[in-house]
Amino acid sequence: LVMKMASMMKKHLGVEASFMVWNYKTARKMDPLNLDPNYLLQTEWKDSPWHTALLKFRAKFKHRNIPCFHVDFHGKLDRKKLSARCKVDIGIEPFINHPEACGWSDSEVEKLRHQAKISIDKAYSQVV
Repeated sequence: LVMKMASMMKKHLGVEASFMVWNYKTARKMDPLNLDPNYLLQTEWKDSPWHTALLKFRAKFKHRNIPCFHVDFHGKLDRKKLSARCKVDIGIEPFINHPEACGWSDSEVEKLRHQAKISIDKAYSQVV
């Protein structure tokens, strides 16, 4: 699924896409640092391999003035069962709850959410 999405992103945006995947099934079970990145406490960020990888990724491009955009796709456990409704979620809750951190208003965020839904549904209609 990730490779299909990367291919569609390149086709849609005209640039390569990079992906990081965290999967509870393949995470090292006994590694106390390999926590679900969706539930990290701020005190756990410094020890999280996921958070560290995101920071390294951003740093790699920041000094070259190449913008990075992190999109948090959440796959569904049973995509076949949910196929009529939803196959992925896009995690933007922090942005919705704190738009002022990016200089956005609530209405601008809502417009972005609406347009993103239309565009993403159209762009990925053939992926899953």
